[in-house]
Amino acid sequence: MCDFKPIHTIWLPDTAKNWEALRHLGTEATFETNAIIADGNVAPELFYLHKGTVKFIALSRDGQEKVLYYCPPGSIFGEGPAIIQSTLAHIYVAMEKCVVYKFDFYKILPILQKDHPDNMYSLLYAIAYKATMHARNISTLTLLDSETQVARTLYGMIISSGGNRKIRPAITQQEIANILGLHRTTLTRILSGLKRDGILVKYTKNTLEVTNVELLREAAQMS
Repeated sequence: MCDFKPIHTIWLPDTAKNWEALRHLGTEATFETNAIIADGNVAPELFYLHKGTVKFIALSRDGQEKVLYYCPPGSIFGEGPAIIQSTLAHIYVAMEKCVVYKFDFYKILPILQKDHPDNMYSLLYAIAYKATMHARNISTLTLLDSETQVARTLYGMIISSGGNRKIRPAITQQEIANILGLHRTTLTRILSGLKRDGILVKYTKNTLEVTNVELLREAAQMS
């Protein structure tokens, strides 16, 4: 079973790696950078991400986009439309070359129930994790000030990458601003403040480095 404890983060956990053993039951598909993997239409498909990184984007009627979360290798996605049988104004987009395995949801489900309880658990865990993530994101954006939102997002990125002081976030400052609904200049000001406070060393797409993870945790107001 999974032992990853849900915290505030914009990354799904890679706790579905046990699906590697089920790849023969799915159909392999390769997607190049920026290709749409799934578009939210009603389709009984479940996706396992074998290689690459995927972002989950919400779309508005006037064409605006907002990234809700990112999927690392070893994660599963796409179960929402299959379960509720309703179209969603969302798309999954490849951030780099991706290899995924597509499963017919209603064919794989009885197989999981009968022969693969650990995989069934990882599917349920992914669903619960996303629900928790969305609930926490709503409360964060509603109840916390911008400075705390940024610190909490950075802290989530650090923790979900193993808790090291220095990681490769693979997400630009503009993407962070979009996720939090902040103007880029506002984010720049907040990051500068974290640097002045001796918490943040550097943040670029390739490097997120903090002086001390516990200091960042305090700035994020994590209990």
